This record gives sequence, C-alpha cells and structure tokens, in this order.
Amino acid sequence: MREVVGEILAGATITEALCELYEPYESKLRGGMFVIIEDNTTKQRLLARVSDIQPEHSFYRKGDAWSGARRAQVKFPDDIGTKYVTCKLEIVARISENSTLKSPNISPFPGSSVIIPSCDEFKKLFYPASDEAIAEFACLREYPDLNIPLLVKNLTMHIGIFGVTGSGKSFTVGALIESLSKIRYKNKTISYPIIIVDLHGDYREYGERGREYGVKGELYGLPGSDRSKYQYIYIDVRYLSFEALAEMIISFYSGAESAPPIQIWAAKLVLEEYCKYRRWKKPDNRLFTDDNVYSELVNLLRELKRKPEKRSEAYLKRLPQIHSQTADAVERAFDKFRDATRANKSDSILQNWNWSDFLDTVTGEGKVVVIDLSPDGAPKVDITVKQLFVGYLAYLLFNVFSEYKSRGEQRFLLLIIEEAQNFCPNTSLYAIGSPYFAKRYISLIATQGRKFGASLALVTQRPVFVDGAILSQCNTFIIHRLAPSDINYVLTATGGLPIDLAKKLPVLEKGEVILSGAMLTTFFPIVAQIMPSHKKAPHKAGTIDFADILRSLSK
Repeated sequence: MREVVGEILAGATITEALCELYEPYESKLRGGMFVIIEDNTTKQRLLARVSDIQPEHSFYRKGDAWSGARRAQVKFPDDIGTKYVTCKLEIVARISENSTLKSPNISPFPGSSVIIPSCDEFKKLFYPASDEAIAEFACLREYPDLNIPLLVKNLTMHIGIFGVTGSGKSFTVGALIESLSKIRYKNKTISYPIIIVDLHGDYREYGERGREYGVKGELYGLPGSDRSKYQYIYIDVRYLSFEALAEMIISFYSGAESAPPIQIWAAKLVLEEYCKYRRWKKPDNRLFTDDNVYSELVNLLRELKRKPEKRSEAYLKRLPQIHSQTADAVERAFDKFRDATRANKSDSILQNWNWSDFLDTVTGEGKVVVIDLSPDGAPKVDITVKQLFVGYLAYLLFNVFSEYKSRGEQRFLLLIIEEAQNFCPNTSLYAIGSPYFAKRYISLIATQGRKFGASLALVTQRPVFVDGAILSQCNTFIIHRLAPSDINYVLTATGGLPIDLAKKLPVLEKGEVILSGAMLTTFFPIVAQIMPSHKKAPHKAGTIDFADILRSLSK
C-alpha cells in the first residue's frame, strides 16, 4: 500500500536529501529501503534510497545544558523536549512520465512528500518491456512478493558471487540456477544452459532430481565414483591440440605460474612425432592409458636425448635433439600426468568421450549439468587433478564456442565454478596446487567468452584470493557478508558501492545480498533478500547436526 511517510527539509542537492519522518513511521523505515520523493513544486518524481536514520531529541545532545544532569543519572520525562527522526536519502534516479528511470538532475524542494511506494509502483519502475528476457531472482526485503528481474542478455558479461562461509552463497547459487531455468520471455518459459563445477556436492539434487524443481538436470562424477548415482565424465585428449596437451602436462607437473616453454616445446615434439609414427592425426588417450604405447612414447623421448647421428632409426635423425635435463623433466611430467589420471590401474580419467554431442545437447536443450568434484563424485582425487579437469573443461568450452561462432551458430552456456580461488587464484596471496592451465583458459573465457556466448559465475568466500584480472571481467555481482580483509578488494572489482552499502558488507544478515551491475534493470545497486521460497531444492549445506553425532559417538 502506498504511504506518505515524511517531508523533505531544506538543503537538498541533486544526489541527496534529508527527510523528517511523520511520527507513525519513525520506526518503520530501514537502511537500504527505496522511497519516492514527489516534488510538490516541479511535479517531478525522484527515487531515493534510505542511507541513514537519525533520531533527534533536544535533551540529548553532546555538551548541552543537560549534560551534568545526565551525568548525575537524572531521568527526564519522555513527553518533554523536542523529538523527531530524520533520514538521509541518497537520490539514485529521476522517474520519467512513463516510469523509466533516468539520471537525477534536479533537487527536491523543501516540503516535498516522501512516499513508500506500492508493490505495483515498484514493478513499473524495475521491470523492463515484456519482450525482454528476464530471470526473476530474490526480492526487495520489504516486498517479498516482488522479485527482482535480471536481464539475461547481460549474463555473458560474467557474475561474481562472494560471501564468507555461512552467509548463504550456495543457497543463492541454487536460487539463481532455478531462476535461470524458468526465464520469462514473450509469455513463454525457457531455460539457460549451465554447467556447475561443484566441489562440495551442494547442487547434487539438481542432477539427481532436477525435474522436481523445474531443472533439466544431469549428474556426473569422475571414474571411481558410485556408478549407481553418477554418469562418468572424462578428459578426452583427442579434443586437445598437441601444444595444448603438452602445456597441460607440463603445467600440471611444474605447478608454476608459467610452465617452462622449453619443456612444453619438447613435450609437444615427442607427442606429435609419436602420433605421426602411429598415423594418428591428433592426440590419443592411449598415449597414457595403454602400457605398450606409453612405453614406446617414453622410449622415443629418450631416443631424442641422443645426438641425431647416433639414433637407431633413420626418420629420427631429422628431429632436433632435446637436452638431457629437459628430456628428464618431460619424462617425469609424463609419469606424473599418467599416474594422476588413473583412478586405478583399470580406470583412467582419460577416455574417449563425445564432448561435441554432449555440449550440443546441453546448449540445445537448456540442461543443467552438475559435475560433482566432492569426495563422493571424485573419490581420492586431489586438488591438482581437479584443477587439471577444470582446466580441460575451460579449454574445451573456449574452443568449442569459438567453433560455434565461426560456423555462424550462436549458443550460450554459463559455467559456475564453486571455490573459484582454487582454479584461478591470485597466486601472490594464495598458492595452491597446479592451477596454471585452468587459470589460463578461465581467463580466456573471462576476456573473450562474451563474443562466443560462454560466461562465468565465479563463487568464492575469499575474493581477494581470486586473480584480479579475471575478477575485473565480472560485470554483475551478488555480494553476501564479507570478511573485512576482502571489502576493499571487492569495492575495487565492482567499481565501488555507495558508502552506506559498503558499510553493510561485513554485517549483512544470512540471505541478505547486495546486487550490482549489468544484469540489473537499474543503474544503481539494490539490497535484496534471498527467501526460502526462492529455492525449491532442499538445502543440505551446513545441515550436519554435530551435537547429536558427537553424543552418539561418546556412547
């Protein structure tokens, strides 16, 4: 219901104003709320956000005549003295005659009415034209029935989702997945293709029973996971160039920010020449899964350490010599890669798998694919192998989507990466595993994926540990409560927030978020609430009853 709650005082500017509240509303307004200022002189309407609320009383001012009495614990009657409440308003937009939001360019006159608008008024302000594809997500805290529309066309500009442990990130990601699975467009519902890298099994429900929640879900795990629950997904090196395979192996071995170029060159030479010998036009999984083939590959590497004139086969004499130290390093890299990609002797992560058909189906049917890299979906797989897999996935998406574009075929996909700091870390602050290959191709999607329809959602509890260049490519942000040490980093990445909202970052309640950026229909940030009703799938993260478990163990 529309309510007039106060009046504007003198001294307003184009960007801010001070309102004195009517007595019945002195305790009803909250920081972050939106109000409408109706200028009684110019008949203009302005949209403003409550940035601060200040109760005033003539008997309670610093250093006033009553200071000594207060010090002596004298209590004043509640009904004497001048009492009032003012609220500081940040003017964020001018409302045009057709209810579109424009940049503010006038100051409200004293006496202008301050109004809490109705839900319908807000809908006119925030919702775009009916032919715009939108995903309805979260709500304004004071209007639980008013979802916030997100512009799906700007999803390709990437999303950053930040928040400390326990702030509600995984619940928010689930709500976002469900929102993107029921996009409203021209009175129809469509779904956006999504692949989720799930490190904790938080989104397994969407893969197992997605249809119950309006999601076209599929669940995948790595070899060694429970076949009754998971479909297996593999690294298929046939989709890699020889250079990319060499780069992946050497970076996995070295763990360095930049893999040694001489080792990449030597690995590429050996891989390519062996495949020529076998008459394979591209890399083959048997290079590392077949014992005989692998033995021949290593023998070729060792042969190339020798001077050309001393080599046993004539065709080898034309190949350049690989320095002994370089060859030894490459052999160790091959061994490490082979051992790491074998879940056991009979089951390797490397296997022929039809990624082309898989991605065609996912993007063509708007599926949600959950790749479970938790201990259930990737048993006994350490972080370096998970980085290897994510790097391969990012490489594949970048190249497949580039190929779609070259064929004149436009497709879209959102890659959600949980614990993004593990795959594209700011290595000066957070050195973990061997992230180079993953970081390189996540960076390429971040900087160039928009042209091809490939987008990222980077989810992290420590944004300061995520590579700054990659994070700077995000243009939409969903920010939960942050650790104080992350706040300045996030403010830099987002391009800044109003001071009153920045102050809220370390104290946001669970489920309370600040939305900012390109997917909003507004050009200013919004304080939103993720309600339990915004997510149908049960939320299992953080639901372990430690007390009951410990009590049962003590028995």
